[in-house]
Amino acid sequence: MENGGDKIKLGKLLTMLILLNLVMACVNGIYATSEHQNLTNLGEYEQNLGNATSPTNINNSTNLTNLDNTTENIRDTKEPVEETGSKSQQVQNDTKNATISNSSTENIQEEPQAAAGETKTVNVNNITVDQIKEAAARVKSFIETNSRLPAYVHINNLQFKISDFLLLMTENVLQINRGIPKSLTLKDINAPKNSTGSFKSGTLTKTTYIDVTNRISQFINSNGVAPNYATTNLGKISYESLVYMYSKILSFYNTNNRLPNSVSMDSNVKILPPIVTPPEDMPEITHNFTDVRGIWLKAEDIGIVNLDELKNANITDVFIKANLISTPTYESVLNSILNKFQNSGIRIHAWITCFKDVNGNWVDPANTTQRTFLLNMVKDIVKNYNIDGIHLDYVRYSGVGDNAAYKHSNGTETITSFVRDVYNTVKSIKSKVAISAAVMPECSQNGHYYGQDYAKLAPYLDFIVPMIYKGNYNKNSSWIGTVTKYIAEQSNGKPVIAGLQTYVSDSDTTKISANELNQDVKSALSNGASGFVLFRYGLIDQDFLSPPSFTLSEIRDAGSRVKTYIETNKKLPSFVTIGTKQVSMPEFLKLMVNGVLQLNNGITNPIKLENILNPQESTGSFKTGSINLAEYLKLAQTIKSFIDSNGIAPNYSTTSLGNIQFEQLIYMYSKILNFQKENNRLPNTVSMDSSLKISSPVIEQQSIPSFTVEQIKKAAVNVKSYIETNKILPNYVLVGNIQVKMNDFLNLLVESLLQINMNVNTPITLKNITAPDEFTSNFANGDIMTTEYIDIAQRIKSFINSNSATPSYATTSLGKVSYEDLIYMYSKILSFYNSNNRLPSYVSMSSSNYIPIPIPTELEKYLQATKNCQVNDPRIISLSESITEGAITTYDKAVAIFNWVRDNLSYSFYYNTKYGAVNTLLKKEGNCVDHSHLLIALARAAGIPAKYEHGTCTFTSGTYGHVWAQLWVDGKWYNADAISYRNTFGVINNWNTNTMAKKGTYIELPF
Repeated sequence: MENGGDKIKLGKLLTMLILLNLVMACVNGIYATSEHQNLTNLGEYEQNLGNATSPTNINNSTNLTNLDNTTENIRDTKEPVEETGSKSQQVQNDTKNATISNSSTENIQEEPQAAAGETKTVNVNNITVDQIKEAAARVKSFIETNSRLPAYVHINNLQFKISDFLLLMTENVLQINRGIPKSLTLKDINAPKNSTGSFKSGTLTKTTYIDVTNRISQFINSNGVAPNYATTNLGKISYESLVYMYSKILSFYNTNNRLPNSVSMDSNVKILPPIVTPPEDMPEITHNFTDVRGIWLKAEDIGIVNLDELKNANITDVFIKANLISTPTYESVLNSILNKFQNSGIRIHAWITCFKDVNGNWVDPANTTQRTFLLNMVKDIVKNYNIDGIHLDYVRYSGVGDNAAYKHSNGTETITSFVRDVYNTVKSIKSKVAISAAVMPECSQNGHYYGQDYAKLAPYLDFIVPMIYKGNYNKNSSWIGTVTKYIAEQSNGKPVIAGLQTYVSDSDTTKISANELNQDVKSALSNGASGFVLFRYGLIDQDFLSPPSFTLSEIRDAGSRVKTYIETNKKLPSFVTIGTKQVSMPEFLKLMVNGVLQLNNGITNPIKLENILNPQESTGSFKTGSINLAEYLKLAQTIKSFIDSNGIAPNYSTTSLGNIQFEQLIYMYSKILNFQKENNRLPNTVSMDSSLKISSPVIEQQSIPSFTVEQIKKAAVNVKSYIETNKILPNYVLVGNIQVKMNDFLNLLVESLLQINMNVNTPITLKNITAPDEFTSNFANGDIMTTEYIDIAQRIKSFINSNSATPSYATTSLGKVSYEDLIYMYSKILSFYNSNNRLPSYVSMSSSNYIPIPIPTELEKYLQATKNCQVNDPRIISLSESITEGAITTYDKAVAIFNWVRDNLSYSFYYNTKYGAVNTLLKKEGNCVDHSHLLIALARAAGIPAKYEHGTCTFTSGTYGHVWAQLWVDGKWYNADAISYRNTFGVINNWNTNTMAKKGTYIELPF
């Protein structure tokens, strides 16, 4: 009995354990987690649960998320975008719902998209949120195009299995939801063995899919395998649909900078598993574009292109014009070039004109017909031709007149979105095909005029090709380096391949010399370029593609002539002629050391001419003596290695006699070769005389503009007249026939004044001077005497020479005279000198003669009227004029407008725009968004650039989304948050500016 009773008790206990196990499963939601697997004898219960605890199935009472496989119906809850504790009491958040549906692109009219984050080179231990969300967008596009999963996804140069990527996506979603996105580490996750599922169409809330995401992440981390399916309130969602679901969630996040509040799924769409390619047939990993030597090739030049010539010139990439409409069409062109270049090792990119038609007319980049046409052509090319890249040209606005990007609402986004569509389309078909774009080189102005923002385009390009055509901009080689450096810093780590012009300019197609082109290449490469592309084949100096080679006999003969020239003139020649080529002295040094080494080794091969730069600073000191054969041969090898590594001749070389400078090295090896020519052998020693001084040839420098005092004083007359007529500084003044910016002109003014005072009259060189960031002015009316304004000029000159920038102000006996007043003051002084041929005894200064800073062209977009910022409304204009009446300075006007809005509107809590500027004026109330609408409209009507700022801000009552204004006054942006009486113009006190998380800056608010 006792034993039997124990069995009954044990049976009851086991029954209770089973029931308890079932209850815990319903609560925890995931069967067969590691905790379950640690239980003993679990297998006998699994059979009774109908495989619900299979390690590759996920079930939960709260259900997993489903997404519509064809039409994304995303229901979003508006998130708060303002603080609630300033002018009114805090109120509870009011949730507003909006249903939006679309097929491939989310059109969400809610919170704005944040600026694109930095994209970094992928590392298995450092995979960023940006990299994952961008890859998710490509996976989504692939699934929608092919109705199946891809076998893998590329993030930069790494291949990720889709099972690995599912874990990355789920963990990414969780991090975004918690507001702590950080880099993730790749884990090796197995795909499920038996993916199954059946669900009904429906919608899930954000709360539900976040809960599901938690459980999927836990399951995969515990089991190292992706689930077969997940059970939700819609049914069992298969592994394939889970991948699609999260790719859509992150694609939405990629576009809107937030997670969707709800998402739906269509049970009618079936997603097939990936086609697994045998390992030996796996597509190759994306190319590495770090040492590109490319050429643009017109379609009609395929017949004349010399493949051997390109291979000998180490060309790596050819960008072939692929005409979409005109003949020869891309079909014949691509077939021809792919056949011709087969197995050549040279990559072929289809060069596509985007927003220009066959007649050369510009096409609106927002034109959906044109965009669809281009995408269809790109699809056809990528699917049917074994190309290595798609290269987009004219993917921009013209930048002129009404076809400038800033003239169009969201012009930059229009260009960016098209490039993004091309990128996603191409990568969904063949991920190895590279996307590149030819972009304009105008640095910070590029987005404004052309819609090409380097940083925004970078995530959707495998490399960027700025067309740094110095001839078209009347610039020199150093400008190429400056532009390259700027764009490389903006490209978020993507390679920058410098596009270089091989002829003088578009108005003069004379080929530039190989030497000049090599200088351009080196300027780009030394400033961050990962290679170059030459525009174009047929207009390239032959010596660049096929540098001339010289025989040992020719080099020896040239050595004899150089030796004679040096001994006669005690200086180096500028060049030596070998055959028909003029060879510079650093190039000739390389030829000579190569020649001596070959002669010693009995080699008679011709030696190729290379482009070598002059040494930066030739120095050296040695004693008189002899260098033996072994030492000068070793020295020749050292010089050769140095030049091969640096592309520049050495300043000196260290020998047993001391440091022999560049000029003496030329002389030494010319003597060695002369001896060899006369004696048919190398000398045993070469003597060096330290008393023989050899100077360098005069090197022609790039012409830098310089001006006479006469030219500067006449320009000063024009500046004075302009200021007195327009009450504003001009953007530039013509000095001679050159446009000179005001910051550069201030330097010319003070330099010429000092020369006049010292009775000197020499040309004054134009310098590139940086304008001050801020402007300070506080002085009394009065006169500044000659002695003082001369002293001020000397101090300004010293400041500019030390800082390469103009001062914000100068301290005088009257107080602090601002940068713009200094320009006016010295323009008046030189204007007086121009009329009277003497300097004035004093110059009168009036603080009432306010001179505003001209508004830069790139800021004019912050003056425009928009839907809710009705700048041109008569009521806005009238009020703005009334508020600013009597205000002298732009700063005074800005303060008056700010104070009026702050003091005359009451605060009202609601989400997003409700009234706009005009109705906010009529209602005399509004939230932070409508406060900003009215403030910005009044400012813009007064000619003050103003923009919207959006961020997450911490108030005493909590942390909220918030909108405020910024106004540009005399070269500086000022914060203007008018919802609280605690704030003043330029100063925010009602929230913590140090902890603000910025979401965006806008000309026009999208919500």
